[in-house]
Amino acid sequence: MFGEHSPYWYLFVGIPVVFTTMTPLLVYTIYKRLFKSVIPISTILTICVYSGISHKEYRFIYALLPLLIPEMSNSLYINKFFKRNLIRFLYATFIVNLITIIFAGIIHQRGSLDANRFLMNSKIKNPRIFFLMQCYSNTGYSHYHYTRTENVDRNRLKYLYCDIFNVDNNESRKFNENPIKYISNMNLSNYDYILFFSKTAEPLSIFSIINELHSINYKKLKQKTKNFLKILTNHNFVFHKRIYHSYFYEQDHGNFIDIFIKLN
Repeated sequence: MFGEHSPYWYLFVGIPVVFTTMTPLLVYTIYKRLFKSVIPISTILTICVYSGISHKEYRFIYALLPLLIPEMSNSLYINKFFKRNLIRFLYATFIVNLITIIFAGIIHQRGSLDANRFLMNSKIKNPRIFFLMQCYSNTGYSHYHYTRTENVDRNRLKYLYCDIFNVDNNESRKFNENPIKYISNMNLSNYDYILFFSKTAEPLSIFSIINELHSINYKKLKQKTKNFLKILTNHNFVFHKRIYHSYFYEQDHGNFIDIFIKLN
């Protein structure tokens, strides 16, 4: 989870993902034991402090789990309703967790893996590939570079450079802010394949507005129009394949990964 997020990210994304089915119980525990234990207060302060930092990750709040599980267990034990329906509660929790594991482990965000499997079977020998995608959103070096052959030229795989200390050198940020301007200054003729998230070239819609309310690049989203595809066409690239990535996507990613191939 590299990048910047909304101050509310931990409340609406981080906590539900980390605590999953325990999220309602977490809310109940904080409500019931807020002034009876130091742990609920510490949890609130921790979330507030981390919410003030622009860079957010799930792992930052993992340390809260071992502290809160005993508190949540105690809240569950002393509640008469839960005690009467303990078996039903455990069964429901197991089923929901099982569905979550299957969805997150097999379906969710599988596009980068499927895209690399597709590239591994390419008829072009050692193709030159441009992953026109956000920071750390593709697993090319681990699932394509070393898996296909050890003789692949590392320079044939192009990624957007991410520099968190020098904004001027951050290619991913420049691409997010103005995709059309960025690729207009690139020599795309050097590549055989170009991959990018479907959100990059889709016109602005009410659905993209809802998904982008927390994005730092919201004001510049109007620049992501179909003109992006015209630039690819001018460099002899045509649409080749669309691969499913994720139903719920983040910021500028998208539901699919589009693969364009250069015509000879």
